[in-house]
Amino acid sequence: MEKARRKIEGDLHVTTEAVGDLERAKNEIAQAVQRKEKEMAAIAAKMEDEQTLGSKMQKQVKELAVSYSLSREKISCKCENARRIHGFQRTDGIYMPDILFGALFSSMQRLDHCLRRIYLSLFLSSEFFSSVSS
Repeated sequence: MEKARRKIEGDLHVTTEAVGDLERAKNEIAQAVQRKEKEMAAIAAKMEDEQTLGSKMQKQVKELAVSYSLSREKISCKCENARRIHGFQRTDGIYMPDILFGALFSSMQRLDHCLRRIYLSLFLSSEFFSSVSS
């Protein structure tokens, strides 16, 4: 009888330790799940912020493109008017309005190139975020 009681107490002790180990493992897993949920929430918030920023940038780029187009038209008109008003006055064999027009045209080409690169980067970032969010 004493032998059976000790065996049962031993089994109870082993079972109690096993239950304690399982409870600790369960708590660790629950904590890991909570950490991952917090990380996911932080990533989702960051993605939302990035998408909002991307939308703002796209809007700003569109506004800049419109402003650029208007400025380009105004400059072309002003250059044409200057050519008409001042005629073909030469300075060292070069027409002055042509020099100004060339410089402005070169600047507009560089601006156009920069806008294209901005459009491309915004497109690529929006494609990336749409693929990540789905």
